[in-house]
Amino acid sequence: MFGLLSDVLTQVDVDGFEVEASYGMANGLYFDLNGTVADGEQRRPDGTVSEYTLAPVGSAALTVGKRFNDTLDLSWEVVAAESTNAINGSGPLPGYGVNNLRATFRPQNGMLEGTEIRFGVENVFDKQYQTQLSTRAAAGRNFKLTVSKTF
Repeated sequence: MFGLLSDVLTQVDVDGFEVEASYGMANGLYFDLNGTVADGEQRRPDGTVSEYTLAPVGSAALTVGKRFNDTLDLSWEVVAAESTNAINGSGPLPGYGVNNLRATFRPQNGMLEGTEIRFGVENVFDKQYQTQLSTRAAAGRNFKLTVSKTF
């Protein structure tokens, strides 16, 4: 339980880096790459040093998409994370890779001008996994519909 002396940390050191890169072509094809690597250690009042379990887990995301004028954008994204330990002490969590698909439609005239309609499928292959800071498994295949209006 938090608040006990054994759970108090006197020092936390985290080192790491993030990389983001994007490339877009005149024909509408684009690529986005994001990556994070971090490592940390925690020190308790008794001098014990151990791995800092709240340090971000190493992960990467790659998006490949195609824009068709200003009206339609289709993309595929893969998000991957390395294995780590669960924050609740329940043991190791395996690494994972999850695929996501998105379609975004932006009408350019008429009554729906300024509206963005996005349909996405997250975790397309219904993979069971758990993220580092979660205490339970992530949602399975997920369908999302978002409608927004700029005015």
